[in-house]
Amino acid sequence: MLRITKKDLDVIKKIYEYRILTIPQIAALAFSTKYVARRRIKDLIDADLLEAKSRGFGRQRGRPERIISLSTEGIDLLRKKRIISSELAFESGENTIKNIDHQLLLNWFQLHLLQVEKLIQELKIEFISSTSPLYLREHSRYPIIYEKIKNPGDDKAFDFIPDAVFCIRHKQRDKSLLFFLEIDLGTEAIASAKRNKTDIRQKVLNYQAYFRLEKYKRYEDILHTRFNGFRVLFMANSQLRMHAICRLLQEMSSSDFILVSHHKAMFSKGLSDAIWIKGGNSSSPHSILGEKMGCSAPLFQMN
Repeated sequence: MLRITKKDLDVIKKIYEYRILTIPQIAALAFSTKYVARRRIKDLIDADLLEAKSRGFGRQRGRPERIISLSTEGIDLLRKKRIISSELAFESGENTIKNIDHQLLLNWFQLHLLQVEKLIQELKIEFISSTSPLYLREHSRYPIIYEKIKNPGDDKAFDFIPDAVFCIRHKQRDKSLLFFLEIDLGTEAIASAKRNKTDIRQKVLNYQAYFRLEKYKRYEDILHTRFNGFRVLFMANSQLRMHAICRLLQEMSSSDFILVSHHKAMFSKGLSDAIWIKGGNSSSPHSILGEKMGCSAPLFQMN
């Protein structure tokens, strides 16, 4: 019978939080190498605590990518150990994820933020994912970052769910920055004629209204700090898509609070380097940490 260690429980909880993870992602979270991670994950799969499915290839050519998710036995173990509440919602298996690629890129973004926190110890980062069962509204399946807003004098309300909300806090200066994240796989229209609520243009308009109405202030209670505005990050799946979003931002007014990048830049330089285009102006890339603290912080590839 497999002996379950404290580290095993931590890995199982991380998979619960992230919904699905690949072996390289699990290695980045908890192990020294992909080989060690692969070997221990196999043990946990054989013990029926985790599930695995293979699909295509990952970021690098070679063996097929394996998607690791939690089994019902795994969630029962977390509940039995009182690591999570028995009231927390859970749907087992990869099939419960609407878009695997979207979830994996969201996970990579969070992992790269953890790398920034490791390298710059003056910073504390808090990340709230829209897909994590740890961040649901009480007695609801909606994430706590779900929004439904009504403009004054307008009968129509708009609702939207950012892919994530996170805060970067400087410990010594007691200064905090609030960010909203949109993972963009290029499947949504840039600007549709019918102004579909999922197109990029409508998302920008929603965030503009959100800022104007100061609805972001509710995160002061959730994250226990004060905010003077926020920024929106669009992480595109390609450089071509990034430029398409930038062209839209150049045509729209008051879009300087929106920054765009693409996933290859994130993997090569990290999230804190000057990889972000502000307001569609590609002539001067920015760091989300500012000119003084901006630095390269890639997530190192493990063997």
